Amino acid sequence: MAGHLELAFFGPARAACEAMNSFKIPPKTITMSQESPSVAEKPVSEEAILKTAKEVAIKFIEVGRLTPGNFTETFRELYVGIKSTVRER
Repeated sequence: MAGHLELAFFGPARAACEAMNSFKIPPKTITMSQESPSVAEKPVSEEAILKTAKEVAIKFIEVGRLTPGNFTETFRELYVGIKSTVRER
């Protein structure tokens, strides 16, 4: 499916994702416009990956799934998961 983004997490990050799924928030589908196919071809910067991992970590903190004790491990898993997803080709 063109424009579909799926992230895979493991360990504490996976548990947090599963917990967030219990909120019954419908998934958002990202689709690319037919008028601008070059958007999908642009590389994702390291800064964008870090910002995305930071935003996900903030959400995990807000729902109580991320603590100072597991921050380092979980943030690393978030970052690696996002990076491997956007860099797959």
